[in-house]
Amino acid sequence: MLAFMEAVVVLLALLFVVTQILIPVFREKTLFPLFSKQAKLESELIEIEGENEVVELERIIKQEREALEKKREALKKAAEPTQEQK
Repeated sequence: MLAFMEAVVVLLALLFVVTQILIPVFREKTLFPLFSKQAKLESELIEIEGENEVVELERIIKQEREALEKKREALKKAAEPTQEQK
């Protein structure tokens, strides 16, 4: 049981070193992001940017659907006189 607990403590220590020191060093961020307000703000900024992208895509989709609907209406109007001629 003691060996298991030691292994868990060692794994937790390694996880802490990797997530709080090594990853930030390679990404050129501040060390110990868990304790950093900057990291929280960066995370929030990333979330907001993602939401902005979603809103922009929704706007584009709406425009494309409106354009498609206009084309369909134009085709229907163009097809109606030919049916009346028959």
